[in-house]
Amino acid sequence: MLERFALNSFVSGDFERAEKYFRRLKEDDPDRMGVDQNMGLVKLGLKQFAEAEKFFLRDAELFGESYVRSRTLGDLYYIWGRREQARNRYSAALRQGENNSDETLLRERSVICSDESAFAAVGESHRSFEEGVRLQKAGDAAAAKASLENAVKHDPTNFQAWNNLGSILMDDSSTYRQAVECFSRARRYSTLPSIVHNLEEARKRAKERGQGG
Repeated sequence: MLERFALNSFVSGDFERAEKYFRRLKEDDPDRMGVDQNMGLVKLGLKQFAEAEKFFLRDAELFGESYVRSRTLGDLYYIWGRREQARNRYSAALRQGENNSDETLLRERSVICSDESAFAAVGESHRSFEEGVRLQKAGDAAAAKASLENAVKHDPTNFQAWNNLGSILMDDSSTYRQAVECFSRARRYSTLPSIVHNLEEARKRAKERGQGG
């Protein structure tokens, strides 16, 4: 029951509540598989990067290196601004994952991590994405669109920004085709069910409106 509450809270973006439930699970069984990984993900959501790192590294120490653990650490370091560590972890994930659906993302981010100037833009992308989300929630679609466009300009692998940009374009029946393009870019880097669903819905609406897709 606690685990279900924790996961539901995490998925809904209520990281504080998720942390409370996952911490109780960890207190009951400190070495339970998955509990450190989930605590790390919560800390990442809260942008408590040093704490997230501790949990992720402990999880890897307890249960060994794996594709998922390397990928997660790569994402942490990528967002945190630690270029060399991100590149090393993404490289490890590419070696450990066979025919994984995230290969395009890992390869392109590895290239970004190899270029100091390209990597320097990643932080701006995340800041613009967060501002876009804030503006989107506030109902300022035009300003949110501009922020999200800036986010994908600075980091084309920012699939969350592509997805949110597509969502804004879906609210206007004249821009369904552009929404398809944004969701397609998001799908290039992620197989999250929400992104797959958004792409399918955008294609359906674009076709109905004679916009192709």
